[in-house]
Amino acid sequence: MSTLDFIRLRELLDYNPNSGEFVWRHTVANRRGGDRAGSDNRGYRQIRIDRKLYQAHRLAWCYVYGSWPPDMVDHINGIKHDNRIRNLRLATNQENQQNRRAPQGDNPYIGVSWHTGRQKWQAQIRLQGTPTHLGYFDLAEEASEAYVAAKRAGHTHGTL
Repeated sequence: MSTLDFIRLRELLDYNPNSGEFVWRHTVANRRGGDRAGSDNRGYRQIRIDRKLYQAHRLAWCYVYGSWPPDMVDHINGIKHDNRIRNLRLATNQENQQNRRAPQGDNPYIGVSWHTGRQKWQAQIRLQGTPTHLGYFDLAEEASEAYVAAKRAGHTHGTL
């Protein structure tokens, strides 16, 4: 069996939708019934079942809805180990990227970059997959404020 099925998942684990935690149902090898299942890897909870590693948030989705999610499962609050079912939603890769809360690399701001030709800070956001220029600014903080405002507006109007 290459993919874990719903019946096997429920046979091995209990899931608490209010806490997001999985526990083993029975004692097998070094796993005792009632013990918390899995381990943390880069903030995500992972559980090994039948020699295959699964992301706990995907297991939670399958456990509750009875089938594997067709695409990505997103943590609404951005906390990778918060696998409460009310914190999980289906998302495309693009939607999941909109939840990025931390800047990449050395830049301390999301959506802000230095424009060498203009010698100013540039703010840019993706709206429905298309890069959208928000303006040039003397201060990085101003560019960041423009990005945050556009992101809020995009979430409100569903254009992100």
